[in-house]
Amino acid sequence: MVGFEAAVAIVKDFVQIIFWCVAGVLAVLSYRQARKSIFQPAKNEVFKIQIKEIQDIMKKLDWKSSIEDWEKSGLRDSSDMSLYNIFKLYVRDRFYLE
Repeated sequence: MVGFEAAVAIVKDFVQIIFWCVAGVLAVLSYRQARKSIFQPAKNEVFKIQIKEIQDIMKKLDWKSSIEDWEKSGLRDSSDMSLYNIFKLYVRDRFYLE
């Protein structure tokens, strides 16, 4: 009987060691996940502040993103010139024309 009791004590200790190791690993993994999710609202708040700043800048510039505003800003002329120059380069390089 002494051998049986010693074997039971060894198994009990071994199971307890395994239990605490698994519990420790789960605690560390849970902490890491919780740390990510706890600080997530901070990222959302930063994003909200960034959106508000962009909206303030757009109000100061009176930017409504309509076609008329795009044309008034000169972006259309700039894009037309850029596309024309790119097209000229393509024709010259591809077809050896000027």
